[in-house]
Amino acid sequence: MLSVSHYNRARRESDYARALQIAEAGINAELRFISENHLTGTPSHTSGVRYTGSLSGGTFEAWTTAVDGSTWSPPNDFKVQAIGTIDGLSRRVEVSGTRQSIFNEFSIFGIQSVNFNGSVSITNGDVGTNGSMNVVNPTSNVPAPGEIYLMGSGASINSTGSNVVLGPNPVLFPTIDQIIVKPAPVGLGSTGWSWLTSNSPLNRNNRNMRTFRGSGAALTPGGTQQVGLPWSGTNAASMQIANNDFNRLGTNPATGNRTLTIPPGDYYFTDMSVSGTREIIIDNGGLTTGTPGMVRIWMNNSNGGDHLNNIQVTFTAATPNNFRLYYNKCASLRISGGSTWYGGIYAVRTGCTGTIDLSGGAIVNGSVIANAIVIAGGATINFPSNGAIDHIGDFGLWYGFRDGWKEVNSGGAVTFIDGTNK
Repeated sequence: MLSVSHYNRARRESDYARALQIAEAGINAELRFISENHLTGTPSHTSGVRYTGSLSGGTFEAWTTAVDGSTWSPPNDFKVQAIGTIDGLSRRVEVSGTRQSIFNEFSIFGIQSVNFNGSVSITNGDVGTNGSMNVVNPTSNVPAPGEIYLMGSGASINSTGSNVVLGPNPVLFPTIDQIIVKPAPVGLGSTGWSWLTSNSPLNRNNRNMRTFRGSGAALTPGGTQQVGLPWSGTNAASMQIANNDFNRLGTNPATGNRTLTIPPGDYYFTDMSVSGTREIIIDNGGLTTGTPGMVRIWMNNSNGGDHLNNIQVTFTAATPNNFRLYYNKCASLRISGGSTWYGGIYAVRTGCTGTIDLSGGAIVNGSVIANAIVIAGGATINFPSNGAIDHIGDFGLWYGFRDGWKEVNSGGAVTFIDGTNK
């Protein structure tokens, strides 16, 4: 009787421990499901339709809610609960989850290709591709002091090294068309592009753009003035930044350049073709408005190539988490010259190739994600190792555990002997 009693107790305690392990396996299964399906119409399971599975002689059921218990939608933070059951014994676990920003993983990632041309081009941080990576003059180009990720069976590189990591599956990045229709602060809502290209939003954002009031003016609300309307184009949906558009703007007293200042907000352009003695000030520090904030530039509705050649681009705050450039075109955006950019540049769409081409000493302190990426002529991409690029408005690349693990009541009595369930 003593032996049987000890055996039954050991088995029950084993079941008690295994039920917790099975519940945690359910948490992991649901997190993986979210990461693989957050771009679909069914991003997670709900309490009414739970994720079920079996392992180790037991079963689990898992589901996701918003932090307040309502229906969850990405990219917001969330909670995952799972119940593990074995031999009639159940334990229930709850964890908090969060998203990993699309800009928070790689210094550069080329969905189709990455090409290092010329010489002395450097990326500080991890790089990756789902396609091909070609490194010309590998002794003078430094593709990554970090890891080089070749993701999926179609990925390749023309050189080898100890820092090359092979991944079994391609990384699935959302398209800009998927990002823009998300509610703020991620996107602009279900109307997305039509909202940007309607008369009212264009005029409102145009009024946000500013220039110097006079030759001695400071970069302050009092020292700058609104740009006259219309900014460019013959209709509301034809917006461009070209050299001629700068001719009537105020001059930067420090540089002598014709200057356009873009304060926090969302802006839409079809084309950018600027060179010479022009300057763009990205006022993410809010010097002209008094309030720092995100500057987002959305480009679409044109197949013409774009270039910012040897112009001065200045940021009023050296923080990469308050600037995003979304290039949704079947073309190439070439950024050359010695300007330093802070933030994320994104060019991902289906059906064609959007290319980001960095050359001529251009520097990006942040992350560049695109269908195709060309790095040449001493360009440098510095990924912030302290995570400073993350912004609550960024879409998620994958979703995982954040914190807040606790065991909760699986139904009926309290969980622990002290009367609590935490």
